[in-house]
Order: sequence, then C-alpha cells, then structure tokens
Amino acid sequence: MKLNYQIRRNLLFEWISSLELDLRAFLSLHLLDVSPMQDQIQERIKKHYGDCNPEVFDTHKYEFLDFGDYFQLLSKWFKANGFTESVHKEFLSGIEGIIPIRNRVMHSRPLLHEDDEIVEAFVDKVSKYHPFFAFDNLKKSLELIGENPQIFYENAPDFTKVFIRDSIENNLPIVDYDDTGFVGREEKKDELRKKIRGAHPIISVIGSGGVGKTSLVLSCIYDMIDKADFLFEKVLWTTLKTKSLQDGEFKDLKGAVRSFSDCVEKNKVLNNDGVKSIDDLLFYMQCYRTLLILDNLETINSSEVKKLFDDIPMGSKVIITSRIGVGEYESRLNLKEFTENEACSYFRRLTKAYSAKSLSALPQDEVKDFCKKLFFFPLCIKWFVINVAKGHSPVVLTHTKEELIEFCLSNVFDKLGDDAKHVLTIVMLRQRKCPLAEIVYVNGQDYIKTVSAINELCACSFLEQNEYGVYTIPEFAGQYLANKIDRHSVEYNEVNNRINKMLSTIRNLEMKNDPHRATCFRPNGNSERIAMIYALKLIEASRRSDEKEMDLWMDLAMKAAPKYADIYRVAGVFYSVIRLTEKADEYYRLALDYADATMLPFVQSSYALFLAHDLQDCEGANRFIDEALSVFPEDPYFLFNQAKIQRAMGQADKAITLLEGLLETKESFDLSFAKSVYVEYSETLIKKLANSSRLTVSSVNRIVRHFEQVGQEFYSFPLYLSMLKFARAMEMEIRRIPIGQLFEKFVHKYFPFLLFAAGGKTDELFSMVNLHSNKKIVAETYSVTFPVQETGRIINAHPLEGYGFIFLRPRAQHVFFHLRDTYFGREYIVDGTQVVFTPRYEKQKWRAVSVELAPEEAE
Repeated sequence: MKLNYQIRRNLLFEWISSLELDLRAFLSLHLLDVSPMQDQIQERIKKHYGDCNPEVFDTHKYEFLDFGDYFQLLSKWFKANGFTESVHKEFLSGIEGIIPIRNRVMHSRPLLHEDDEIVEAFVDKVSKYHPFFAFDNLKKSLELIGENPQIFYENAPDFTKVFIRDSIENNLPIVDYDDTGFVGREEKKDELRKKIRGAHPIISVIGSGGVGKTSLVLSCIYDMIDKADFLFEKVLWTTLKTKSLQDGEFKDLKGAVRSFSDCVEKNKVLNNDGVKSIDDLLFYMQCYRTLLILDNLETINSSEVKKLFDDIPMGSKVIITSRIGVGEYESRLNLKEFTENEACSYFRRLTKAYSAKSLSALPQDEVKDFCKKLFFFPLCIKWFVINVAKGHSPVVLTHTKEELIEFCLSNVFDKLGDDAKHVLTIVMLRQRKCPLAEIVYVNGQDYIKTVSAINELCACSFLEQNEYGVYTIPEFAGQYLANKIDRHSVEYNEVNNRINKMLSTIRNLEMKNDPHRATCFRPNGNSERIAMIYALKLIEASRRSDEKEMDLWMDLAMKAAPKYADIYRVAGVFYSVIRLTEKADEYYRLALDYADATMLPFVQSSYALFLAHDLQDCEGANRFIDEALSVFPEDPYFLFNQAKIQRAMGQADKAITLLEGLLETKESFDLSFAKSVYVEYSETLIKKLANSSRLTVSSVNRIVRHFEQVGQEFYSFPLYLSMLKFARAMEMEIRRIPIGQLFEKFVHKYFPFLLFAAGGKTDELFSMVNLHSNKKIVAETYSVTFPVQETGRIINAHPLEGYGFIFLRPRAQHVFFHLRDTYFGREYIVDGTQVVFTPRYEKQKWRAVSVELAPEEAE
C-alpha cells in the first residue's frame, strides 16, 4: 500500500489503537494475571476515577496497562499454554516491534521512516494469526479503510480509546520530517545530548536557514523526553520563525512571534500557569526544572533575552536555534549541511513520500549532482523534490534558487559587524581558499579583531573552515554575497590594493631563495608566505634595535605559520645581532625542531656560529657544524662557518688550512661570499699573529703579502678594518728596523683604506708614522667646499685610485680627497674634471662618490 505522508500518522494510530483494543479484549477474556503490575494500575485508576476499590480495579485493570505490558503478559500466557510454534513466535515478535512505534504515535513523537512499513507488515498477516487470536477491532478498521480512506484526512484520532501514560508536560510541535523520518546526524545528536546533560545553561545550535537546526533539536528532545533520566519537569517550545516552506513555497506565517514578550504571551503551557512576563518566566523556571527552546532567535533582538540569559535559574536550561548565535553566553553546536550520503538518502525518501516519479528512478550519480547543486541543505532538497512532484522542471529549479538562497541567509547579512563585512570582502576578492594569516595581514595585522570577525562569519555560515586555519565562502553564500558586496566602494578598492601589494612583496621575497642567506625563505603555502612578510618586518625593526616591535612582528609570524622553520631561523639570526641571546637561542631551537630534512643542515650551520660567537659554546658549535657537514661535506659555506668556529676555539692553523682551500676555488663563489672569505682569512692570520709571543718578519710579511694578493674586486669595508687592525698590531714593534720599514710601506700604500676604516680620523695614523720617523710620509689632505647646487651629482668611487670622504650639511658638501702621491689643489678643478675618491663609511651605508663639477664652475 502506497501512503501519502499526510495520513500516515492517523492511519498508524487507527491500526495500533484497534490492535490494542483487541489485545485488551484477549487479556480480559482469558483473565490474565496482572498482579505484577497491580501497583501502577491502581495508581492510574485512582488518578483517573478518583477511587480504586476492588470492584473498580477488576472492571478497569486491563485498560491502564502499557502496550509493553500486553506483550509481557501474552508472552507468559503463550508459554504457559504451549503456544510455541513459529507462527506464535512470529506474532509475539510483531507485537514487540510495534511497542516503540505505539509510543511515538500516541505521544506525538517523530516517526521513523520504516514505522508504517513495520505496522503494515503485521496488519497484512492478521489472517495468519486468526486461528488463535481474534482481531475484531482491527478487522473493522481495515473494512473502514477500504470503504472510505478519506476519513483519515477528515477526522482527528480519538486518543480516549487507549490509555496514554502521562509524560513530561510540553508543547513540542509535530515535526516537519514525519514524511521521511529523521535522517542521519547521529554524531551531532550525541553532541547535543551531552550539552543538554552538561553544566552550561545556554546551548545554541547555529547554522544557516534550512540546514536542519530545528529538526535536530526536536529529534534529540523527543528521544530524551520519555527516558527515566530526563533532567527536566517542563519542556517549553516557542518558534520565532516568520516564514516557512509550505507545499514547496516560502510563505509568511500568520501570527508569527515578533518579540520575546510574544513568546511568553502565546505559549499555552505558560498561560495555563499564569505566566505573563519575563520575570514570571524566570520564577517559573526556578520552581520547575524547565527546558526552554527558542527556535529562530535571530529574528528578534531584545534586551529581555539578555535578561533571561543573565538570570537563568539553576537546574533550568535554554536551547536556541539561530543563524547568528548569542556570543559569550552560549555553548555552541555548529550545524553544517548534510553529508553526501545523508543528502542522497533524504532525497530518495522525499521522492517516495511525495511520489516524485521522475526522480525516483534517477541513478545515484545524478542524485548526488542534484544534491550538490542544492548545497546538501535539507530544506533546499525538500523544496526541490516537492516542486518537481508538482510538475516543475528539475533543470529550471536548480538555476532559479534566488528565493531559496534569500530565505536561508535572510536576517543575517544586515546584522554583521563592519569587521565581518570587511573580512568577507577580502575572501571574496581572493576567490580561493584563504588562510587566516592572509586575512589578518590584509585586514591590517589586528589578529584578535580578525579572528573575532571570522568566528562571527563561520557561525552564520558565510565562511567555512576547509582545513585548519583556511577559509572559503560556501557556494550558496557566495551567490548571495555577489549582490551584496559593493565592488565600486572605497573600501573594496583599498582591500584590492592591499592584496596586490601583498602579492608583490611575496614574489620579491621568493626570488631570494639561496638557503645560505640569512634572509632566505622557502615557503610552502600562503600562510607561510604571510609569515615571511612579518619576518621581513622583524628584520627591519632589528636594524633599529627595536625589541618591542620585533616581538610584535614575531608574534604575528608565529600565529600565521606556527611550524614554519624559516621564521624561527631568521629570528635567531637577528635577535642575536642586537645581543638578545636568550631569545635568539629559543628561536634557533624552534627552527631546529620544525626544519625539514632539506633545510635542517642550514639551520644547524647558522646555529653553530651563534653558539660559538654568542654563547661561547664551542663544543655545541662543533657538534652542529659537523652534523651539517655530514649531509653536505663539500658545501663551501658550511666549511667557511667551520673555519670561523675553529678561529673562535683558538685553532687558527686548522682554520687557515680550510680558508686557503676555499680561496683556491673563489672563482666559483659569488662576489659577496668571496669577500667574506678574504676577510675571515685576514682576521685569522691577524689573530694568530696577536697570539704569538713576538712579531716576526716572516709572520708580518705573510699578512702583507696576503693583502697585496687580494684583487680590487674583493675589497670591502670589513677588509679595510682588518688592515687597520693589522696596522695597530704592528704599531708596538715599529722601532724594530725590519718591522718599521714594513709598517711604513704598508701604511703609505694602504693609507686611503686605513683612513676609511678609522672613520676619517688622521691623528691616529699620523702618530703611528711619527713614532718611527719624523718623515712626513702622508701629507695633509686638501679641503674644498662646493655649494650643493654647484657640485653636480654623485657618480661612483675607485678605491685604488685614491681616498676621501664627504660631510653632508644642509647647504654644502665638504669634500676631502687624496690621490696616492699627487695632491689636488683648486687649480685642478676644471670643467669636466672628476674628483674620484674612497668615501667614509657612515651609518651602515657607503658614501662612495665622484664629484662632477657644474660647467659654470670651470672659471
């Protein structure tokens, strides 16, 4: 028999109540012993009739049994009278299977999908059981159904025909999933049950309209309300919905509740007890352990609700369903769309319930495709199937969902805060999976405000988290937002500009991917790219030695990509630069923990240098550099770092051997690294010289020859400092004739670079020379002042041709220069002449210049 879902419950009532009357007649006919149930029967009779004397008890004792009691009594009687054949067992099994269905029908509980099939299967077999059991009432019902089935549309069930045990007082509505039964979501029901039994007084079920919040709550409460351990004495339901799906159309509800006061005034249970106000309700909930359910709370915004939430009495609870939530008050359960399997199962049940024949034979792949186009939302699927059953085209329906989407997301967008709308603009512009780090960066680096906005958007289903820390806009929300975001607004353009700037910065940083560089980043994913930008900001702050600002950027970098090794390595390097060794050590260790096998040797090499130079832990430094070299034994940078560690340990000879080996292959190095090797070699030779008991001509000559062999292209300011250090080391020995001659020759040849390293201070260099001889081997430099507007532009510098430096002042540049043995006077300054010199090194920037005079200065 194919049933329309609208008569399903009435028909089940008719079958089960008729069967119950037949069971009661059988018990009465055979005078079955009810003494085990006597106490509960007497209590029920007394409550109903006001008295329970023996005569009244005997007359009504079978009327006040539970359906389960009938089963127990029949089982004992069948066994006692030898009814043990398979047909008898089948009969009892059928009765037992109907017990929970009877409870759902008589107590207006939600029906399960298979309930009518189970009862119908039993009813179809009554003739099989007739030899030992009469079904007078059930047969009359079957005849009535055959003659006039319309009666089940017209007449409500007569509940006085059977005994219905008292239950928790409630006004729970008939569920709107009686047509299919409740589908899936067992995990969410378990989660909600735990919250109901838990300590938190306010529970919210949050999700988009049509996702099934109301059905979930009702299914869960109906499952619990008849259990002995149910916590509440009253269950109060009120809905604030203003629209509902009726016969496939969204219609305004007549008499819809518009305020919280209406909730109280229109609740029948409360009215029966004289509850008229919020204060009355709070007192009521104090007197009775009450479960108050507020359905669709986002449609009102009342201070009375806040008062209720603030003052809920102990033992009572409130469950709300909402598209937004109530913030700090709630213990939240977020409800998302159906899974694919749940959606398909629901689709199939709906096609059967509404006789949508054109959909019933669809292959599973097509069903999945329709469910996907309907966002896997229960309401959307139901809307679709009902309208197809009414004759609408399935294809047309899937392309005309505007009203459906508006219903699901109405009352939500307009209530979003400005921060939430700003975040939506960012994610809409990216049109892809958007990591939290990227959203925070574009939103202006305010982490807490951004996370709060994201939580707000996730709660009302405008955003969803696909994986940890990565967000997208669901398809249905994207279609809704396409017409809500103003693409011509100032805010939209500002966000777009910030995104473009972010992408440009990332591209520039990723080009510098040499793992030996302190600032090398090799990000994997957008979160790490954002962390990379923050680490760059940290580096800039380190140049100002601004620890507080460095900490700020590091905190953002760690929040963006907490397991990204590069940011910890960079932090280790630059915290050590400003002598914050404890922090540097902490970040280096985190880099070691998070580095993958490819990057780990580079972290180990850098950390080894830090241990040797900053913590004087040479043993630890050796261990880490050895581990790095075990992976890349020929890496010149690792060997270079090993030489630096050996110098720090006082093993100059080993370091010199390593460095000499590197210098043999210097042509294969980039220029910057080659310069560093030359400087380290110089420093190691000088340290060995300084540690010797006395300078020897051979040891001094070795260093002098080294400087002479350094090609011009490898000159650098650190090399000039090494020259000055060497000159100072020789100063105490210059009265010894061979050393003094070497010293005089060295100072005269490298005077420009020594002067450069000394910051332009000639007194120290002159005094060094004069200690040995009164001979003035270096003349005083000539100073010429050129007004800024007449000096032309800065071009370049040629260190080997001479030396000099400039002082910049508001209105003039003072230029000091010296060219080997030739001294420029003003007569040399003619049209087109360039004064080329090596400038002083100031504020970590080269002041390397060539002054080209303006033509009018030629005179």
